[in-house]
Amino acid sequence: MMQSKNSNKYLTVHRYLTKYAYTFFVLILFQSEGVAQVPDVPKPHDNEPIAFDSLPEVILYIVLPAVLILLYIALQFRRRKKKKNEKRMEGDQEN
Repeated sequence: MMQSKNSNKYLTVHRYLTKYAYTFFVLILFQSEGVAQVPDVPKPHDNEPIAFDSLPEVILYIVLPAVLILLYIALQFRRRKKKKNEKRMEGDQEN
């Protein structure tokens, strides 16, 4: 009786592995080479420097990152201040 239980378990595992092995094989076999290739990669010599006379570029590359950094710092400061006040309030309630 033990052998049939083990053999059934073996057959179930074997069917499972066989099914997925065939699926994996078919996917690898019929995958085209062009799927993983990028057709046009920009070269470093094709890039142009930021034009500071162009207002959209100045806003996009200088002003917006500076605003995001300042906003992050301000939010972190407020969060720390709020946690500090909550700890102080908990200490006052205990006394």
